[in-house]
Amino acid sequence: MSFSHEINKLRQGLPPREDDGIFGASISPNDAALVMISVPWDVTCSYGSGSSFTPEAIVKPSHQLDFASKFWGPAYEMGLTLLPPDPQIKALYEDMKKLPEKKILGDISHAVALEAKQKINAACSQVNDYVYETAMKYLKKDKYVGVLGGDHSTPLGLLRALGDHFGDYAVLHLDAHHDLRVAYEGHTYSHASIMYNALNEIKNLRHIVQVGIRDYSRDEAHFASGNANRISVFYDADLFQRRALGETWATIAHEIVSVLPTDNVYISCDIDGLSPFYGPSTGTPVPGGLDFNETLYLFEELIRQQKKIIGFDLCEVVPPAIGDWDLNIGARLLYRLCCTVYQSQGFDKKK
Repeated sequence: MSFSHEINKLRQGLPPREDDGIFGASISPNDAALVMISVPWDVTCSYGSGSSFTPEAIVKPSHQLDFASKFWGPAYEMGLTLLPPDPQIKALYEDMKKLPEKKILGDISHAVALEAKQKINAACSQVNDYVYETAMKYLKKDKYVGVLGGDHSTPLGLLRALGDHFGDYAVLHLDAHHDLRVAYEGHTYSHASIMYNALNEIKNLRHIVQVGIRDYSRDEAHFASGNANRISVFYDADLFQRRALGETWATIAHEIVSVLPTDNVYISCDIDGLSPFYGPSTGTPVPGGLDFNETLYLFEELIRQQKKIIGFDLCEVVPPAIGDWDLNIGARLLYRLCCTVYQSQGFDKKK
């Protein structure tokens, strides 16, 4: 089907076909203005797994979305596509999952465990390179790029590519965790190390503003406070206390966005940054967190302060054992992330 036919179908709210792509349309990457990279990878997960299934599992629930909104324009108009998982990455994932369990060290020799970790580190580097190369391919075609994980290790290649393509930028990071651990459990590119790796490997990454943090190590807190020139943290406990004492979320959200030092902003969204109500199946759920509408308001504040969203990721959404709750939430959050690109980059004014 042609691009115009698919867009008209979305405008009219027609029922999607069973084999339609993300959000109920089948848009070619060549026609889409925003390309999302599927990364079915959760090899370094340290507790619950399953986010590797999300890039394929989320498509059908995404067909249930309606697009009208009082704030957001019709982001589907610019063309949105989710690339299918790369077969080589899927095969590599299956190979890594066959390695000895990384945590059952009492049942395997130290040498075997070390070899497994080395293979996983090499595989993670390969995934990072794939994401980087795929992102650069589309960025060079003047498209915007997002990542749908998988665990939170998956967007590092995109973060690298954005630095090379756009120059200086900042990250708005929603998460229950700092993700500042160094080679957690022996894995250089652990999901728990994504922000540490990004800060160390991307010279154009000016600043990370972390929101919702509530489960972290002493070393991570020390690292964050010791690098205040590049990291600002809005801890969940502090956010709750400020609201309890009468501050509005509007005031707090304005402050959070004001800390971002560049116009170009990347949104990194781990679903556990929100209340577990919205992602109960995620690998490391933590009590507390942001409400769904608070999260959307924060995205809206980026637009009000005229930030330019240059990319995003959504990670750690896990298909539940029963029903599609987590996937329905994930699909709606993913669409609003697309909306931030649409609105902030002026697509709503190009119609």
